[in-house]
Amino acid sequence: MSANSGRTRGSGQNLYSRAFLSIYDWFALGLHCRYVWQCPSGNVLNFYNQHISASHLDIGVGTGYFPENHIEIHGCAAFFRARR
Repeated sequence: MSANSGRTRGSGQNLYSRAFLSIYDWFALGLHCRYVWQCPSGNVLNFYNQHISASHLDIGVGTGYFPENHIEIHGCAAFFRARR
């Protein structure tokens, strides 16, 4: 049985192409954090670093910026690298 089990990729998933992901961090972490949330991405990364633990599971769309860029705290090291 294939990994897709006969299902096709959903239209929402199609948005996250290599071309789109190449500008995703700039848009989401640069513009969106600073101007929409009014919270620079550095502040969000600091919050992430303070609250990550060995039982943390980070799943979502995007490039994997936060797991890839966090500093090791409480013995928790990022083991996942986003596929680009």
